[in-house]
Amino acid sequence: MKNDKFIILTSLFTLFLNSSILEAKERAGERSDRDSSLRHSNRKERERREKFRL
Repeated sequence: MKNDKFIILTSLFTLFLNSSILEAKERAGERSDRDSSLRHSNRKERERREKFRL
């Protein structure tokens, strides 16, 4: 009986840990997508300004 409870608790903890890791990876992915699109728009804006200076 003790082993069953231990196995169940360990399984629940593992599932929780895995879901937390997946959420963190997804958030990091969203952040990097947002950063790369921001860099792209900044570069476009810089190019547009340089074109007007000439």
